[in-house]
Amino acid sequence: MQNAQTLGVRRIIGVGRGVDDLKCVAGLGAETVELTGDRDPDAAAIAARTTSKATTPFRRAPR
Repeated sequence: MQNAQTLGVRRIIGVGRGVDDLKCVAGLGAETVELTGDRDPDAAAIAARTTSKATTPFRRAPR
């Protein structure tokens, strides 16, 4: 997350099953996709997020 921000990435999407980790990256300004472990629904959720417009403003992490 911090490396991407340092490089100037405008949109970050965090993907995973760790709810606490997803909350952490969301707090830094990333969009998130929570995975279920089911391949097809997970792929659809990721595709939907990556093809949609950003819904959260990008914020730099505090240093």
